[in-house]
Amino acid sequence: GTMVSDAGSELKKFSAMFGIPVATTANGKGIIPEDNPLSLGVIGRNGTHMANESCRSCDVLLAVGAKFDDRQSSSWIPGYSFNIPPTQLIHVDIDPAEVEAALLRHPAVAEVAVVAVPERKLGEQACAVCRLRTDDGSIDLSALLHHLSQQGLSRKKWPEHLVLVEAMAVTATGKLDKKAMAAIAVEEVARRRAASAARQDA
Repeated sequence: GTMVSDAGSELKKFSAMFGIPVATTANGKGIIPEDNPLSLGVIGRNGTHMANESCRSCDVLLAVGAKFDDRQSSSWIPGYSFNIPPTQLIHVDIDPAEVEAALLRHPAVAEVAVVAVPERKLGEQACAVCRLRTDDGSIDLSALLHHLSQQGLSRKKWPEHLVLVEAMAVTATGKLDKKAMAAIAVEEVARRRAASAARQDA
């Protein structure tokens, strides 16, 4: 979401430019100061009356990087937080789980984590960190993108980078450690960019 992407300043500029009030999810609380005149507070069953009333009575709802889970959506109780429809929803979000599920359908991919890496112009790009099956050799980004195309995944959801690892990082409880995988991806993509820049300067 905007909090993880560190897009608070862009959100505030966008909101101010068009005069659009902003309600946040609980996880997005603080992305826009609550004393900002366009701040409505937190949406959902534990949210403010102003945020819930505004979101359920608006004509168009622009959701940026938000997940509509039970807490944010007030369990979809009619007329509590949202009325979709008649409210028109524009949902701007890329769910890594959707991309990961598509990548895991490739016969060479054993495990995958889709994480964000910084990019100077765009803010961030997607990187697929993959562990391959031992008997499948190697694979490149173009082959994975071809696979995603065959899976019917929209091009705008495709990762811009691929990093191959011998083992995936896991937490103490055995779950995939996405923060650790993101750190690996950031380091490797930065190394590639530096090498590319050095070649161009040579």
